Amino acid sequence: MIVGLPTDPARRGAMLAATLALVGLYFVHSWIHVPRRERAEGVQARIQEIESHLRAGPGLPSTVVGSQPSQIDRNPLLGRHLTHLESLIPAASELPALLESISTEAARVGVTVTLLRPEPPLPGEPYATWSYRIAARGGYHEIAAFITAIASLDRILVPGDLHIHPSPGDEPVPAEAVLAEFIIRTHVRPNPP
Repeated sequence: MIVGLPTDPARRGAMLAATLALVGLYFVHSWIHVPRRERAEGVQARIQEIESHLRAGPGLPSTVVGSQPSQIDRNPLLGRHLTHLESLIPAASELPALLESISTEAARVGVTVTLLRPEPPLPGEPYATWSYRIAARGGYHEIAAFITAIASLDRILVPGDLHIHPSPGDEPVPAEAVLAEFIIRTHVRPNPP
């Protein structure tokens, strides 16, 4: 018999249950609560580090809105990304070259462009929205390659409003040819002065 343990089986069971509960609490505290708290403290420290880096970051000229610096000023990486994205928006003087690129891509993939009509531009600030209605004839897969090629050009052009019809039978085209009608849209930077 172990000294200090009650002889009554009910008391011994209660003492064993209390001991197991204390051991369980110790393991929950050590293996669940403490690691979670440490992770939370680590995340909080990382957030503070990032915020201090954003506040102290070198980079773009200071643009102050009220008394708070703008997000671009606080984050030079964001400024570089915005500059890169803006370089993908074509200038008005680049549109003829873009239309030539579309014609080149059509010839490369084996599609015949039957219509390329400009729509009236929609003025906007800081960019106007220009649209072109396009109709192209070719095989289904060639049309898909053509639309993909337009969307993959080095300037932002967004094809949309796609309608595909069987090609009219009045011209000598392969039986699997289709006629695709769609609109491409782009935002256009004004030409620099």
